[in-house]
Amino acid sequence: MKNEIVRNIFKEYYEKYFNPKENEVGNIKLREFALVPFDSPDTMIRHLSFPTFKDFKQYIVKNIPLHLYYSTAYYKVPEARDMDEKGWLGADLVFDIDVDHIPTECKKEHDTWHCLDCGMHGKGMPPERCPRCGSARIDREVWVCNKCLRVAIDETMRLIEEFICDDLGIKRNDIKVYFSGHRGFHIHVEDERTKKLDQDARREIVDYIKGIGVKVELLNPLPKMSEHGWRGTIARGIYEFILTLRDNEDLNAFTPREMEHLISKRNILVKALEEGSIEVKLPKSILTKLVKEVISKKSVNIDERVTTDIKRLIRFPESLHGKTGLKVTKVDLSTLTDFDPFSDASWLTSSIKLKVTESIPKIELGNVKIDVTPGDIIVLPASVALYIAMKGKGEVIEVL
Repeated sequence: MKNEIVRNIFKEYYEKYFNPKENEVGNIKLREFALVPFDSPDTMIRHLSFPTFKDFKQYIVKNIPLHLYYSTAYYKVPEARDMDEKGWLGADLVFDIDVDHIPTECKKEHDTWHCLDCGMHGKGMPPERCPRCGSARIDREVWVCNKCLRVAIDETMRLIEEFICDDLGIKRNDIKVYFSGHRGFHIHVEDERTKKLDQDARREIVDYIKGIGVKVELLNPLPKMSEHGWRGTIARGIYEFILTLRDNEDLNAFTPREMEHLISKRNILVKALEEGSIEVKLPKSILTKLVKEVISKKSVNIDERVTTDIKRLIRFPESLHGKTGLKVTKVDLSTLTDFDPFSDASWLTSSIKLKVTESIPKIELGNVKIDVTPGDIIVLPASVALYIAMKGKGEVIEVL
């Protein structure tokens, strides 16, 4: 249970500062809403619906949420408790970039895992199964630092520019980006053409963005760099690989004979890819490895469950995230690269006196470098202190 000061912080926010725009979500009468009450963090109240935006806000003020959600789907009867009785009408197309799923190098500095069965532990991304006992019961402690956020921003920009806009043909004006309040970004596509897509169609979009199902045999002869979609992307990726062949670090997958072949064909490959006027074929084994290498670098690591689920609950804009205290914040594409959640997603401008109760890794949050030990009493920017408190690593003593 969070302490009373933290509860009052959430209460003050929802009573005085929670002011999302009505058109931010749209069609409120057709949406399902859900929340986790602040005072009952193990309970989710869902199948809520509201006739007006005013009714919704009044309910939230009276029932302070730890987490607040709404459905990406539109329903005839959103309050129906049986999902089949809701009457599905369509759903927004939503993408989730969650750095938790991306193996960043900095995870070795601040993330830990341990096996709940044998106690083995380690740092960084957790294994699917414990190396010692084979158990899948792996517990994790996850932090998000500035380096993690930079990766999430880069992935979000590539998703929007290279896939959603260029390949899917969605206009930038029909895209909304929100900081999720925790580990990444939600990208909402508001295009009428996508609302009726079923799960299978959304799965096709996910597979395309992840580069799943690319047929190598259709890439021989090599495609032109000017082509659209994965054909052009793969051609450009192979071109980059060939240009840096001698000092490329990703050569372990190739046999000495394959390397010799690539080096001997280097000039003609570069010319073919640059000009597109001649056809060049590569042995299937080499091309397969090149395509795999390009896809691993050019695909985007999205959470497929969010995109394929046509009845998904997602965080409500401007709500506070119950694991961080940060706000689910709309971010303009023009300023996304400069986004800092500890300033741009915080409504508190004050400082907080905090008692550190558990070990915290040395980590940089916003412009604050954290290097503390349990028992320390420190004063931090409110957003950073609240983040630590919501993770159960500190106790708020006073809002200054």
